[in-house]
Amino acid sequence: SLAGASIDAGSNYNTFIGENVADASLDDAIYNSAVGYSTLSALTSGDYNTAIGSRALLQVNSGSQNTALGYYSGYGITTGNNNVHIGALAGEGNTGASYLVGIGDDTFRVGGVTSGANGAVAVGYQALRALTSGASNTAIGYQSAKTLTTGASNVSIGYQAMGNANL
Repeated sequence: SLAGASIDAGSNYNTFIGENVADASLDDAIYNSAVGYSTLSALTSGDYNTAIGSRALLQVNSGSQNTALGYYSGYGITTGNNNVHIGALAGEGNTGASYLVGIGDDTFRVGGVTSGANGAVAVGYQALRALTSGASNTAIGYQSAKTLTTGASNVSIGYQAMGNANL
């Protein structure tokens, strides 16, 4: 099953369950937990990550303190830190941003969320789905700010609030 197949002597306190889980060459990675097919499979040196669900946090290599629960949750994160993505495809488009919270299917999915989008919160199906940059945005509700790509410091609350915004 190759779970943790390439752990080095300095990688400690990790828990890996499933096929192709954490199967990259680990270099002093500590306190990571992964359950499900191909979770954390690119991990090399990140610490304190938790991934549960098929392909959750699949591309994290050096990112730390990320939590992803759900199918493809946090899929695109490579170096981002302190992210929480819960739901199928939640945070799939987060490539390098930190301090993102995405709860609900399909949040932060389109494009590539860069480090310029740090500190965003999306709660609800497709909330902040298209965000690529622009820090400190908050969207709560079904499709809230789903087309927002680059705006900063926006707050949208409610069903399709700021639904067609593109700043």
